[in-house]
Amino acid sequence: MSSESRKVSDSAKAFAALAIEMGLLDDEAHVQLLARLEHYRNCGIPMRPEQIVIELGLMTAPQVTRVVTEFKARREKTRASAASAAVNPRPDDLPLPFKLGPFLLQRRLGGSLGSVYLALDEEQGQAVALKLLPANMLHDRELVERFKREAQLMRTLDHPNLVSCLGAGCTQGRFYIAMAYVDGESLEAVLDRNGKLGEAAALVVAHELVSALAYLHAQELVHRDIKPSNVILGRDGRARLADLGLAKFTSRQSDLTAEGMTVGTPHYIAPEQAVGAKQLDTRADLYSAGALLFHLLCGRPPYEAEEALAVMRMHVYDPVPDPHRINPKLSMASRTLLMKLLQKDPNRRIQSAAELERILRGLIESDRRRASV
Repeated sequence: MSSESRKVSDSAKAFAALAIEMGLLDDEAHVQLLARLEHYRNCGIPMRPEQIVIELGLMTAPQVTRVVTEFKARREKTRASAASAAVNPRPDDLPLPFKLGPFLLQRRLGGSLGSVYLALDEEQGQAVALKLLPANMLHDRELVERFKREAQLMRTLDHPNLVSCLGAGCTQGRFYIAMAYVDGESLEAVLDRNGKLGEAAALVVAHELVSALAYLHAQELVHRDIKPSNVILGRDGRARLADLGLAKFTSRQSDLTAEGMTVGTPHYIAPEQAVGAKQLDTRADLYSAGALLFHLLCGRPPYEAEEALAVMRMHVYDPVPDPHRINPKLSMASRTLLMKLLQKDPNRRIQSAAELERILRGLIESDRRRASV
């Protein structure tokens, strides 16, 4: 069997196995599919398994779309897992303390595309959060370009609810972004400890987050990775949005993400993002902000499952969960807002961060008036 024939055969088997797993094909239909595929291959006619199942009446077009979507999602999960293992160095990647140019690295803070360290900028005499691209990623042009692009973006942005960039460059062969160190903790750590926030506190955090999104969207940027670990709650009481590694200009047709590739975090990802839509607009961020607010108010994300792909599929196909059933004490105004933000169809959501910011401000003021009575 030629390498090309083997490729087609393996693809057909993978498609059929997934369709069976999803309950869309039975064993008899599986045999028919492979037999017809073999017939076409012997005749020198290139046919894909998804074409054949429709031709034979074994599956409908929407069913084929479901299988193809799931297949792509699983493939990207495998790629993402490999990339994550590569770009997230072991905690002992650098022996701490470690001297890197003018920076004395003291403690690892976390990080997604690269590690973030608490460091002392000895030239400026101030603490910084230093984000490093791992040395073993220097050969990966796409990751290097994405890291450089994040640095360029951060240097152009200035908003009180965004982590600010102090500088970027390359020293001792390591690309870095020096960011203002925020004394505080991630929203993820707070949720891990407390489960959820009170409604008043959650609305304030959401308002500050959306204020940052409104600013980004005005610059024609979509963040694409809203999640608790990317929100820092400072001891000064202010929430700040971090990590622009996946941010994208809405006005540009090209991007470092390949068509059909899914990016984002499963528990907070917009449906259109989950299916790998090439062109996303700012409403994807609003859905993610809604999913995050849902977690803040209900103590869990909107959808939960053991597998990340199952969660993504729930974002695409499952009904919007009623937050009031999870948190009966939730006000109807907050419930209505969550249900609006988590609509599958972007056209049925709130349409802009500026509009959402105004709504949240009104809810906060109403809550304060009630509290003062």
